[in-house]
Amino acid sequence: MSREHLRAFINETKGPILEIGPFTDPFLKKGVYDVSYADIRSKDEIYEHYLPHKLYPPELLYQGIVPIDYVIKDTYKNAVEGKRFSLIFSSHVIEHVDDIIAHFKDLWDILEEGGYIALVVPDKRYTFDHFREVTPFRDMIDVYLSGDTGGTARFAFDMAFTCHPCNSPALYTDGNVGFNEVAKDTGRYEKAVALYKRVKNEGYKVGDHNWVFTYASFLAFVRDGLRSGLLPFTLHYSHPPLPYTNEFTAILKKDSAVTEDHEKRMAEIIRISSLSDNS
Repeated sequence: MSREHLRAFINETKGPILEIGPFTDPFLKKGVYDVSYADIRSKDEIYEHYLPHKLYPPELLYQGIVPIDYVIKDTYKNAVEGKRFSLIFSSHVIEHVDDIIAHFKDLWDILEEGGYIALVVPDKRYTFDHFREVTPFRDMIDVYLSGDTGGTARFAFDMAFTCHPCNSPALYTDGNVGFNEVAKDTGRYEKAVALYKRVKNEGYKVGDHNWVFTYASFLAFVRDGLRSGLLPFTLHYSHPPLPYTNEFTAILKKDSAVTEDHEKRMAEIIRISSLSDNS
């Protein structure tokens, strides 16, 4: 199963939970779960951000946005003021962050030892990212080590230049999509360069996908995060996209022992690598 498995797993979780980016439809409802909500924007800021998108009538949009308990202005650790969580739920978030390695290290800091991150992540094969290349670990390291989140300008260029105009998983699953829809948009290069310059020079936040994954490439990311010692998580569970969907799921476990026990770390690296190679 996929989200259903996550739900069943979360239902067995004891202790406080943090859901990131709940918007108008949190996966975990207050009153049912001991859950707090986090976002990089307050409720009012979320409203102002999404109002131009005309997703809903203005009054319905504001009513639907859930109040945010922790507004993340620098780090999660600072925002939650020392609180730790037994589980963090994150759906369609990690592909948007500026520095994905720093993001996971930040979440590590607010997880209890043995706590979990439950993830739902878009698989580029079934989304508008279909024709983009998966992000190599070296690009993630480049942003992390340089501290230059303006480096994501090149990802913004790639998104603007190469994304497909349709986001129906069925089209990609059935193979009914071609690059012609991208190629015939002859004004893309100029638009992509303008966006690149805006991100690079002004720090503009695009809001699109910086990091591009398939199910297998995400497993390789977890493996390489463990190899580097930057992300000491074990892979508790993972599942590829279900038919005619565009997302995969994974559960990572905070396990400090893999930083100290070489044999345990190597066994986990080999296990995850095998899963990635056979996906």
